[in-house]
Amino acid sequence: MDTTTEKSSWQIVNDAAALWHAQLDSGTADEAEFEAWRAEDPLHAAAFARIAATSLELEDLSDLDYANDHDLKSQRLIDRRGFFQVVAVAIGLVVGAAFWGLSRSRAHAETGIGERRSVTLPDGSHLELNTDSKASWKFSKSIRRIWLERGEVGLDVVADARPLHVMIGKSAVVLTEGDLNVRLRGENVDLTMLQGRGSILSNANSIANAAPVPVTAGEGAIVGQGTPRVRTISATDLQFTSGWRQDQIILEGQTLGTAIEEYNRYLKAKIIVADPELNGLRLGGRFNTHDPKDFLASLQTSFGVHATEGSEGSIILTR
Repeated sequence: MDTTTEKSSWQIVNDAAALWHAQLDSGTADEAEFEAWRAEDPLHAAAFARIAATSLELEDLSDLDYANDHDLKSQRLIDRRGFFQVVAVAIGLVVGAAFWGLSRSRAHAETGIGERRSVTLPDGSHLELNTDSKASWKFSKSIRRIWLERGEVGLDVVADARPLHVMIGKSAVVLTEGDLNVRLRGENVDLTMLQGRGSILSNANSIANAAPVPVTAGEGAIVGQGTPRVRTISATDLQFTSGWRQDQIILEGQTLGTAIEEYNRYLKAKIIVADPELNGLRLGGRFNTHDPKDFLASLQTSFGVHATEGSEGSIILTR
């Protein structure tokens, strides 16, 4: 038997398991691809279980900012105890528990439709969650990481020697301080830098090897499958993008179609435009995100657009 070949093959499997563990921990892994790789060979599952167990056992508990994040502290302690109990049962359960523990080690916050929530992070930064949004975070001695899992967030990031990575799928936005807005739009991410500067690491299997694309205050970018498209954003569009932080929809020339799309994010009973020609109307004004009454009254006064109640509380617009 060629032991050199055996060791080489095992090392390849071990290296792959280590890479999967790193990607799962950073939030950049494709979970379906990971499960397929793990199920392909019992050696894959064994290697991943060994690396996950070693990682948890050797991890310095002080590496996380427990003093300022009590929710994260309690979650992490529970995860570690639960993981080592499961290790004694079977390798398959170990892998499942490790995978579960990687995500549970983060602190979470989310909002429902029409809600807005403000969270002070362990470093003093402020995280604002818009309607129907979800985010999680994990801070260590060397790096700050935030995952946007659904919806839209605003981040007012305080200066810190540790870089802050906003993780979005296989992409990340990196900065040390500043104010930015990040919104998921289907397969793409709409990023707006309000203050400060940062770099976009886009669509990288290994974010550490991705070429950074700089973005500065007053610029935005669409981050998707290709190279991010950085653009200058007008003062009008900056107000429209960030108005939600004051519970406002700020319109300065946006179309009715755009305004309705924005309003419907906050309403369980949606506004429906019955006449497609109305979508092109240009609007102006400041309106409350939670109550469209003044918005609808303005449409009636300025354009003769009528609002009638439809099924299940929806609002139908006609002229």
